[in-house]
Amino acid sequence: MVGALIYNDGQGKENNDESGDEEGGQGWKTKKQKTFEPSEEEVEQNELIKKINTEWKCQDRTCRHFVCFPDHVTGKHVSVTHFHSSTWAAAIQGKNINEDGTPVDIKTAPDDKLFDYQAPDAADIALVRSELSAWE
Repeated sequence: MVGALIYNDGQGKENNDESGDEEGGQGWKTKKQKTFEPSEEEVEQNELIKKINTEWKCQDRTCRHFVCFPDHVTGKHVSVTHFHSSTWAAAIQGKNINEDGTPVDIKTAPDDKLFDYQAPDAADIALVRSELSAWE
């Protein structure tokens, strides 16, 4: 890539700022990209997310979700998003214990409102409208 940067040096003169490349020619000056080094905790969390997604990969061909968590009461398949799986992985890393005394692991989701599938769905517009009309 060949290019030149022309700028005014403040004294009314234009200078050509050319940097060389392999061919001894000119190229743009570029900043070196910083490399991202994940911490050990982030690496562990990513591995846990992969395990959660593998464990809860939906085998039901009629389900529209790739990864889902079936509700044990209704049998409804609820999508496990990246936010769900990262929250779940963080709970495993934090060695959280659920209210019933079971530890959070790959097979046991944390006791969190995010995983409470019996709670009303905030995305259900009919439910939201009915609740808003109750306030009027």
